[in-house]
Amino acid sequence: MIVGNVLNLSSISKIAQKTGSSFKGGYSKLPNIRLGEKAFTTATKIGQFISNPVGNRLVLAGTGILLQPTIDYYNKKVDRKTREVSAVRTASKIIAGTGVGLVVRGGCMALADKIKYVPEFLKDNPDKIKNYKIALSTIAAMAVMTITNFLLDAPLTTKLSNKWLEKREQKEQKEVK
Repeated sequence: MIVGNVLNLSSISKIAQKTGSSFKGGYSKLPNIRLGEKAFTTATKIGQFISNPVGNRLVLAGTGILLQPTIDYYNKKVDRKTREVSAVRTASKIIAGTGVGLVVRGGCMALADKIKYVPEFLKDNPDKIKNYKIALSTIAAMAVMTITNFLLDAPLTTKLSNKWLEKREQKEQKEVK
């Protein structure tokens, strides 16, 4: 809520409290789920995988490669050739970006594990040391990826797209003959 040029924080705070209260009340209505030991172990492994940076990226890439090229291919607002090229380029971007991203992220995580320096206030807490190394590797990966996006992702996307489209044209020419 803005009154004049002044932000009314008490109104925003009240909205946030009401929203939080409605969620809290809704959680009490959810059914209790009881898992056996095997199901619990499986659910825990899946949770650890998708919350891991590499696993998270693979899950996002998997859904992206299944959905986005399909959406591009069935876009009826453009002609068939444009749809095909768009779908191929999108799939190539996802493959190239995921491949390079996984290598960079994995390399940065491996380097962060080798770092011996840990701030003094973290030395007694293994969980915080782990979080420190993850944060450090994330920052390093973001810095490296700003460079690799131009040096590796873009050329790799172009090469993949061109190869894919070239094979598609060769297939079409064989069908015409």
